[in-house]
Amino acid sequence: MLHVQALDRGFNRSGEFLYAFGNGVAVTAPADGQRTAARVPLGAVAPPGHTGVRFQYRLPGQTTWADLPVGDVTRDGSPLTAWPVPTDGSDPALSKAPGNLVWNLAATRASADGPVEVRAEFTGGARPAPRPPTPSR
Repeated sequence: MLHVQALDRGFNRSGEFLYAFGNGVAVTAPADGQRTAARVPLGAVAPPGHTGVRFQYRLPGQTTWADLPVGDVTRDGSPLTAWPVPTDGSDPALSKAPGNLVWNLAATRASADGPVEVRAEFTGGARPAPRPPTPSR
């Protein structure tokens, strides 16, 4: 995933453009190894044609993935009601998780502190596209 912004002579920045390379899925938020606060923004991209996305997590060393609890994830401030959520179709070159998804990690892991791994699983395309894990603290 390449993030590009133009910068003019007055140091004004353009909007950010995302370019995906290859055939895989990329988690764009949280960043790999990012130390997080109680709430974590979520983002992911995949090849075009996918219509839904779900986010999952696991603890390091575990083999089983679990969906993020829908009650702990908000979109534009409102809790989700189900996974998967529809993708953002604004860019025909790729499938994107909708903007403004936020995971309340502190609610999911209320009594524990430490790293978790996050992945995105896109659905509705030619085949589901799981993302290798992205460690996050």
